[in-house]
Amino acid sequence: MTPQEYILDEGLDPTAVFGGYASIILESIRLAKPNSYRGMVIYAAAEPTVINEPIGYPAGWYEWQKRCVWTQPATGKLHAYKTGVGWLNVANQIDAGTIVNSMIAAGTITSDKLSISGGAALRILRINAANTAVEWASPSSVFGTGAIEPSALVPGNASYNYYLASNGGAVSWQLMDSGTLISLFSASEFPVNFLTHGTANQVLSMNSAGTAVEWAAVAGKIAAKSVDIAKLNPASGNNSKYLRVNSAGTDFELATITIPTSPNIQRTFADFASIPAAGAVVNAAHGLAAIPTVVTAQLVCVTPELDYVAGDVVELTAAEGINGANGDNSQAYSLAWDATNVSVRAQAVLTSVEIPHKTTRVMTAYTPANWKIQYTALRFY
Repeated sequence: MTPQEYILDEGLDPTAVFGGYASIILESIRLAKPNSYRGMVIYAAAEPTVINEPIGYPAGWYEWQKRCVWTQPATGKLHAYKTGVGWLNVANQIDAGTIVNSMIAAGTITSDKLSISGGAALRILRINAANTAVEWASPSSVFGTGAIEPSALVPGNASYNYYLASNGGAVSWQLMDSGTLISLFSASEFPVNFLTHGTANQVLSMNSAGTAVEWAAVAGKIAAKSVDIAKLNPASGNNSKYLRVNSAGTDFELATITIPTSPNIQRTFADFASIPAAGAVVNAAHGLAAIPTVVTAQLVCVTPELDYVAGDVVELTAAEGINGANGDNSQAYSLAWDATNVSVRAQAVLTSVEIPHKTTRVMTAYTPANWKIQYTALRFY
């Protein structure tokens, strides 16, 4: 309907019969409009206007069209006017709660028609706990603890042992092999009580072939004479104890050293100042508390001769004295002692003194200046 169109067209032209007065009546008919509670159907391609008026028309003449129904010839859509909004397609203006289940054909509503309002990403639709309404919920809340049977899961490779693991934020099946088990533990983290144990007091060690680990007795793994004495614990001992087998012969123990109380021994040793000449005596104070019980003496080499070297020892009684007058051989020196001194006495008549040659063992004269006499005195009490 355009502003040039009239709402009503006459059935015949009365002005031809009644003249000019009839034209006024005709115009009144053409400008007639419904009263406040009535309207008509406007059949027009363009949206009807509801404001202003054409020149010569009553003020606000188009206002009445708000009460009309407008239909478009090309689409057949029916529209109604809503104050503050404008013309609305009647098919879209259904009151809330007026569509019931019986009005919807079975299997006609697709998921993209559902509103996601009140939900969140990756939520699912379910009946609430009160069984009174449908709600959006997290998938994890749908299943109670222990509600999912393992058989409901997609299995891993049936040829191996697989386990379900979280890896990098994703859940997947992982092969359960030795490498996987080792990777679960850090260095020095695997508890020893998880190992299959041997018998009492055995230790984990490499076998004798060097090919495998085994449980074995400690003693069997210690090489003979390989334990350093520093490895022994001296805590129960002291500087007057020693290690021994106990009286039962079953164990070692640290025992206190017993110092004999009888007999007591005094000991002294020293060098004589010189070797006595024929018929002379050389004394040395022994310093013991009483007369010695046993005294021994030796010739000690100072300067090498007769194949002897410094420090070599010849028993004093091995020295023979030579008497040049009658050619007799006899002991060259004798020992004597008392409460104060140890004495070395030479024969009264000596042409020379012989001792066994170290190599040939032939009695041969020696040079006294190349030797010294050393004694040891013991006293038992």
